[in-house]
Amino acid sequence: MLTLRPHCRCFLFIALTVVCWQTLAQPGPVNTVTSGEFIVEPATLIAFGFEWHIAGDDNRNASVAVQYREAGSKLWRQALPLLRLQGEYTKQYEAVDFTAPNMFSGSIFDLHENTA
Repeated sequence: MLTLRPHCRCFLFIALTVVCWQTLAQPGPVNTVTSGEFIVEPATLIAFGFEWHIAGDDNRNASVAVQYREAGSKLWRQALPLLRLQGEYTKQYEAVDFTAPNMFSGSIFDLHENTA
């Protein structure tokens, strides 16, 4: 059996208290996803663009699959999944200086014009 001297027990108690307090005091990663604003960009003749702002997903493993169909059709088509962005920085000369928010972004291509 392990026997600790009184001052060692006190030190061990203080050390464990500090470790537990630091663990509780520091917020950990948030891996759940909270949905934010969903933006549909103005359509072109053959494409739609989307932005979906989110909160959370600190481990960046969330994904969004996209399917679509023409109104009245039973056939669902697979589109490209939305791209996961979170803090990527882009700078190109003075024209572009942008940091991406926490979001998904993407497009559906090859649509037929004047089709719902």
